[in-house]
Amino acid sequence: MEGIRRDRLGIFQSYGLSRLQKRIVVAGIDGKELSPDAIYRAMNTTDRDTYDFEVTGLRKSGILEEIRSGTSAQQIARQRHVDKGTIARFRVCQPSSPSAQHQQLESRSVTTLAGRELFPEETGIFVGDLPPGISESDLRPVFQRFGKVRKVILRRNTKPDNGRYYAVVWLESLAEVDRALDGLYGFKLNNTELFISRFRAKPKASGGRRVHAR
Repeated sequence: MEGIRRDRLGIFQSYGLSRLQKRIVVAGIDGKELSPDAIYRAMNTTDRDTYDFEVTGLRKSGILEEIRSGTSAQQIARQRHVDKGTIARFRVCQPSSPSAQHQQLESRSVTTLAGRELFPEETGIFVGDLPPGISESDLRPVFQRFGKVRKVILRRNTKPDNGRYYAVVWLESLAEVDRALDGLYGFKLNNTELFISRFRAKPKASGGRRVHAR
């Protein structure tokens, strides 16, 4: 069955799907209608910005079709006494537009949705173990040496007894991310050892590097 799904996924090869978009397509490739919760599970994330970016890209390219509006889903959820996120709203279909590939590749650069600028997972860098007091202005110069910094998000770790902060830094391109990961190896920021890795929707410690930024 898995081999069959991979073969059928091949028809979308020319559309430049991201790793997470491929997971969404596989989840609905047999005509199964997809709820928002099913899409989150397919991507293995609970991050709303990631959901918005990947789903918007698939909808622009015509691969993901909306079969039920948010308002309709809300009405059904109330009738069934279930969460709105469990109601199917999308289905996967093969795009018919010959320009779909071009639209999809363009959408992976920068997407604006509801006034928010969203960025592809591949151009993000996760920075962990930041001590309190570190600001965006402290981090930007560190990464600007390797390319254009598009966005920096600082957040506090919500785990009990963990007062550390973490950040996600988005650069312009994958090549800049590669340079930053290589160039920052062995540096310190305010004498504090930091942890960095390629950004994933659910950052994990495995595969990361200890970073020190001067």
